[in-house]
Amino acid sequence: MFFIRLKIASTAFSLLAVMLLSVTLAVPTAKADGYVNLTSPNYTEYGTTLTAGEHVTVKWGSALSSVSLVDATVWVKESTSTGSNDVFYSNIAVNAPPTHSGITWTVPQELTGKAIAFRAETKDAYGNHLGFSHSDVFTVISQSNNQKTVSHISMTSPCHSGINSPFVVGDYVQIKWGNVSSDIRTVDLSVWAKTPYESTEQLYSNILLSASPNHGGVSWQISQDLSGKNISFRANGKDAYGNLLASDSTNVYSVVSKPVATQATGVSYQNWVSEQAMSAPTISADKGLPSTIVSGCTTGTLFRIASNPAVYYCGTDGKRYAFPDSHTYFSWYEDFSGVITVSDKSIGAIPFGGVVFMKPGTLVKIASDPKVYAVSKGGTLRWVRTESVASQLCGTNWNRKVIDISPAFFSNYVMGETLE
Repeated sequence: MFFIRLKIASTAFSLLAVMLLSVTLAVPTAKADGYVNLTSPNYTEYGTTLTAGEHVTVKWGSALSSVSLVDATVWVKESTSTGSNDVFYSNIAVNAPPTHSGITWTVPQELTGKAIAFRAETKDAYGNHLGFSHSDVFTVISQSNNQKTVSHISMTSPCHSGINSPFVVGDYVQIKWGNVSSDIRTVDLSVWAKTPYESTEQLYSNILLSASPNHGGVSWQISQDLSGKNISFRANGKDAYGNLLASDSTNVYSVVSKPVATQATGVSYQNWVSEQAMSAPTISADKGLPSTIVSGCTTGTLFRIASNPAVYYCGTDGKRYAFPDSHTYFSWYEDFSGVITVSDKSIGAIPFGGVVFMKPGTLVKIASDPKVYAVSKGGTLRWVRTESVASQLCGTNWNRKVIDISPAFFSNYVMGETLE
């Protein structure tokens, strides 16, 4: 160890010893009236080596009330022609409280092959130096030579394949994690959500906080307000002081409402045909938008930006409406010849109004439901009770005209009366 603390009874001999040591170490020894105890890292926790990229917890505690502030630092031992020097490398914390619970520091790659130690240097309320305490000396090794554990945690459930495997509102999901490294002491489990049109997820809810790394998992119910959103689950592994060491997330899952068709009197095929003929000649009419044109964009325009294939429709309310997929687009238009390209700035100035529904009269279904529905005005779905009605709607080859709606967008529709 290249740090030495001496307690000498004789005042004269003590002064002589300090003078001699200062030539070799070039640092003062700790003063008794400013003593601070650096408790971590130590050989018991980490062994004699640290790995480049490893997370190290630096922790201290003050024994005297005169200590008001603590600076935590890293020093490198360098050999010289006359011995060795302790050279300052980096601050970890400056003017931290003496009762700080600990700070996580990542060992830089550039320290590989060097010997380092940590210091906690104490100061009074005016910033005057009182004393210091130091850690054991550690040799930094590369990850390829390391046999120690690098922080890690893995989500193990749910594990089916992304947004094409939806959850239904009311489902109970089994959420589990595993492959937890030994330095992780607690786990926080959370669910994150976003709409299909948002680029980043937001925290929706914390499911577990400070759970045991060996927790057996939890059963969590999908709530109604998540319908139409994409969600994922995340496990954050933390050390004993609450510092984040590792994190892992599941795939992304869409959430849909369980469709329930109205089994009431129903609507006759003849009445429905008449209704469709008058109801929605345009997307604005289908959305029930005001007929008065509002400034924002030119009504009926189809547009997109160069960097994104998503196509929008300009409604009579001056807002843009997104086609959620190509099936929806081609239910209204034959090709993309009418689509213009606008700048990112231009599209950002047009408020987002929602999504475009399938054109009324289209037959649709989703993979999880064998029923076929006819789309009516305003995104209303009507169960086609019999093949006979389906044939009247779309001919004898009606089954070839049924379009699958993505589960992520199915919840945008509403259920109407049965067609019979």
